[in-house]
Formats: sequence, C-alpha cells, structure tokens
Amino acid sequence: MAVEWIVGLVLVGIILAVIEVFIPGIGAFAILSLISFSAAIIVMIMGAESMSVVIVGIVLLITLITTGIFLLRKAKTVYLETDVQGKVAESLEHLLHQEGIAYSVLRPGGTIEIAGELYDAIAIGTIIEKGEKIKVIRVDYRKIFVRSVKDLEKKEVE
Repeated sequence: MAVEWIVGLVLVGIILAVIEVFIPGIGAFAILSLISFSAAIIVMIMGAESMSVVIVGIVLLITLITTGIFLLRKAKTVYLETDVQGKVAESLEHLLHQEGIAYSVLRPGGTIEIAGELYDAIAIGTIIEKGEKIKVIRVDYRKIFVRSVKDLEKKEVE
C-alpha cells in the first residue's frame, strides 16, 4: 500500500515540476511539486522497516527542503532584478488641430497617420474611409478624436 502512495506522490511531483517549467509563474507548481516529493519521502520513512531507509529518507528530505529554499531565493532575485524596458505614456495634446490621413477605415476606431507617425483614433460623426484627410478635433490624454476634413468643410459652408 505504501509503495503505491510513494509512486503516486512522486509522479504528481514530476508532473507539477514539468508544468512549472512550461507555464512559468510565481512558483506555485514548483512549491506543490516540492510538497509532493516531501510527502513521498515521509511516507517512505513511515513505512520503512530498516534504519538505513529512514536515514536515506531524512537525508533526501533535508536535501529537498534546502534545494527548495535555494531555488525560491534565486527565483525572487530573477523576478525582482529584471529591468522593464519601454516608453512612458505621454499626452498627445500636441496633435490637437493637426491634419493627417486615415491610415485605416475609422468606424469609429481605427488608425491615422500624422507627420509620418501612426496613432489610434476615434472618428466623431461618420465613418472615415482609408486615405481620407482628417483633422484632430479633441485629445483626451491618449485618446485622439478626429473628423473628416470633408465633413468639416461641409459644416463651414452651411
């Protein structure tokens, strides 16, 4: 009976360790794997009939716990010392009242091009076709609202 438990706990530990390798996270699967291996060793020690098996089990348990502590400390170092590269989000207020073209169809969301740069934008009023001239009407920090220059000229005429 104890042999089946030992084999089962070791298999569960191996499966959890493999999951941790392929789905890295905060180490939950690794910790559960260590617990499973530890439980297998404890079951082995409890069912042992000779002192040599008990000694081997205790040595394995101490080695497993020491390795687990070492790996957890190493993992913290890797996660905490990793630099994150990227741009800080900046306001797009400087685009207000500028003209450009619709890089894609805006219905209402899409992409515009102003001075060779691409931006996500939202069309106000009607759908703006790709290639149509646009003008930035409003900017709310990172949201750009545009209108078709055609529509703006029509409103001026009216």
